[in-house]
Amino acid sequence: MKIPLLIALLASALLPSAPVAAFSPEHLNQVTFVNETGYDMLYLFFSPSDSEYWGADILGTARTLDSGQKLSFYVLYPDECNAFDFLAVDEDGDAYTVWDVELCDGHSHVQSVTLSELAGPFGPLDFATIQFHNQLDHEIHYLFVSPSDSASWGVDVLDARTVLGPDRYAEILVLRSAAEEYYDLMGVDEDLELYRFRFVVDESRDFSFAIEPSDKLSAP
Repeated sequence: MKIPLLIALLASALLPSAPVAAFSPEHLNQVTFVNETGYDMLYLFFSPSDSEYWGADILGTARTLDSGQKLSFYVLYPDECNAFDFLAVDEDGDAYTVWDVELCDGHSHVQSVTLSELAGPFGPLDFATIQFHNQLDHEIHYLFVSPSDSASWGVDVLDARTVLGPDRYAEILVLRSAAEEYYDLMGVDEDLELYRFRFVVDESRDFSFAIEPSDKLSAP
């Protein structure tokens, strides 16, 4: 289980994320985060509960979730219901946590962030910055970045309104807690074609990966 403090986590055995033979937006659920704390949230994580890692900050490097604001994301998971862990870190470095948030098919979820979820100071944050370059001729409508030890693809880091156009970049932060962490990326373009690869986050702090035609999954 993840712990929002400076405690080293044991490395997990690498397990592939759940395969997706075909993609349909109907497979997605939606979660909306509402900030009711009175403080601006700088970082937001909604990580599969079966992963040891918090993974990607779904706000990215260009957004915050200010007090009173809300933001919606799509989520992809393999079963009828799956659990996720929530972490937000505010402008003062305080953490807010909710464990085992259950998402179920057919029911969108609203996750309010209130002072009752306050867990105290998080401590120093160790991030890696990851940039993804869309080198396709198509828009990417969904972009999932999931820890490889999880069976869920998790959150579309583009949020429910954003697309990534050709020759455009998306940049995220990953909260590091081990010397090496493996992640799976899946992009879905405007024609619902899938592009997938695995990458490793190590002691470096800056990474750049291209999403290319060669990453396209063949039809089953």
